[in-house]
Amino acid sequence: MEAKLREWILLFKKRFLTALPVILFFLFNFWVVTSFFGIQYAMVVSVFTTVFQIQHLRNQSILYFVKVICFSLLLCVLAFLASLHLALCIGLNICVPFLLIFVQASQINPKGYFAYAMMFVFLELMPPAPSALWMELIVVFVISLILVAALLFYSRFFRKPVEKGEGIHQGFQKLADLLDRFAENKMNRKELYDLKNSFYKISYNNHKPFSLYSEKTKLQDMFFVLFQRVFYLVSDSVWQDETEKKGIQEIRYLAQFLRKVDREVSRGENGILIQQAYAMLEEMRLPEGRLRICVRSILHMLILILRTMEHPVPHRLAWKINGRELLVHIRRKCTMGSFEMRVALRLAVVLVVSFTISWFLPVTHSYWIPLNAFLLIQPDYEESAHRMKTRPIGTVIGCVIEYLIYPYLPGMAGRFAFALVMLSLMYCATPGTWNHPIFSTCYALTLASMTMEETLAIELRMIYLLAAVGIVFLVNVFVFPTKKKVLFQLNIKELFRAQKEYWEIVKDSVYGWQGISVSSGLLAHFHMIYEQVMDYLKNPTEELDQDAYRRNLLTLWHMFSELEQIEYLIEAGALSPEEYQSFLGMASSIQEQIQAASPRQIQLSQAVNYQEKDLNYVLEQYLKNAAKLQKV
Repeated sequence: MEAKLREWILLFKKRFLTALPVILFFLFNFWVVTSFFGIQYAMVVSVFTTVFQIQHLRNQSILYFVKVICFSLLLCVLAFLASLHLALCIGLNICVPFLLIFVQASQINPKGYFAYAMMFVFLELMPPAPSALWMELIVVFVISLILVAALLFYSRFFRKPVEKGEGIHQGFQKLADLLDRFAENKMNRKELYDLKNSFYKISYNNHKPFSLYSEKTKLQDMFFVLFQRVFYLVSDSVWQDETEKKGIQEIRYLAQFLRKVDREVSRGENGILIQQAYAMLEEMRLPEGRLRICVRSILHMLILILRTMEHPVPHRLAWKINGRELLVHIRRKCTMGSFEMRVALRLAVVLVVSFTISWFLPVTHSYWIPLNAFLLIQPDYEESAHRMKTRPIGTVIGCVIEYLIYPYLPGMAGRFAFALVMLSLMYCATPGTWNHPIFSTCYALTLASMTMEETLAIELRMIYLLAAVGIVFLVNVFVFPTKKKVLFQLNIKELFRAQKEYWEIVKDSVYGWQGISVSSGLLAHFHMIYEQVMDYLKNPTEELDQDAYRRNLLTLWHMFSELEQIEYLIEAGALSPEEYQSFLGMASSIQEQIQAASPRQIQLSQAVNYQEKDLNYVLEQYLKNAAKLQKV
């Protein structure tokens, strides 16, 4: 028993020290707001404390600081407008969740929208009078500035240096090391997996919908594709079987050249390195096959990177929106099968129903219904169902504690002190657990009991929570539930759809180079979805043929790598003008069959007879792999 108590004390101490910066941020802002603006704006403090809690361990840019201030003011105005009329309430509670989720969330960051959505919802819960809107805007602006200052201060003095994503120079060295270990047959699978995922996430985050595309992003995209081509080479056993002695020598030579690039690359003149890369292409004597195509595509992408680096990015920000990529993202997300669409629909329905009930309910503190409903609805169905069990348990315990302790609190100062202690302890607990709502319940009931009878506040808290649980339960069941097994099937279909979409990029490449932003974004998207499917297969929630699915996934991986090589060959001029129509017809036929067959077996029988032997080889491999897909 004593050992358990000591273990519990050490755990609490660790969590308290971890949460201490967040607690201090909350206490300071609570003092600022209550001292200079009034207790009615205390809700704003909780919102910005959540933002600080999420962001204080991350790297932020100047652009992020500008965005958080502008978004905060905009959401404050939208929340106020939603409180003016029921029609505005319904309309904005539909539109705002869609906008935030489409812009901020993704399958690798499903809660990216949460902080801003919480800001909109919480500011809507207790709106100011029209004449006091300007005061709330001032409060939001002041706390936004405090947030920015706190993030900068914490980053400067307390946060340990965080390793940034792979830079260009570090990346060249990493690629050279990968090739050397591949040549020596000393690949570390875990290291390769971690490195691969870090590159995927960087590229995936560069291609969020409505994101701004700069010259720096373009260079990162090129490097991502370069890494992707090396990864195809070193991680595919089928390719490794083709690497005979001459192939090993060529790989070592390429690794040496990458190290030379790492030493000599500059933002000025890379002409000599480019000439040497072209010389390697001309002198290459590898036999026909995947290894030859892959090494040549690596060198071509390396040449493109070196050319781009000859023209330094201006000091000023040269941002531009990539219109085609934006269109691709909108088309991809605006389908009923997309993760973002399903999450946005569920959140919007929960907010509309709960706020509408609160609007018509002539009882004090009815805003607790949408507040609890918002915290219960989660992107992941299983997590949402878990919270519907844990939150009532914690709330009941919190109500009992409040009922027993509140009568003995010494005056207004004692009540405020108790409320602040409870909220501070809440930041030490893990969201979603049964003990987290204990402290938030005590905090809310203590403040509510200052203006109403304590027992009535407890009764309303429980009734409103049960109403929120009922709303979220019905929405989870009937409005596009994103269960893990449902998301797994949707992700399988998405892998097929990504193949079809990539063929569209290949077709466009026939008439000229289309740029790298759209194709690299789709590459990152495919591989992140692929990893999610593989993760699900490690611990599925249903009975399925895991081996068959894994074989199909590996085949789809091969097909996508070959598709990327087809795009490279087309852009390198593998087709003559006389072959354009034949190739476009074949590509359209493949697209139709992939779309119709998903996720069933694909039977592709296409005539492959082009002048470029490398193109014939890759196309034949693609068609052979397509025939291997099994119905599962």
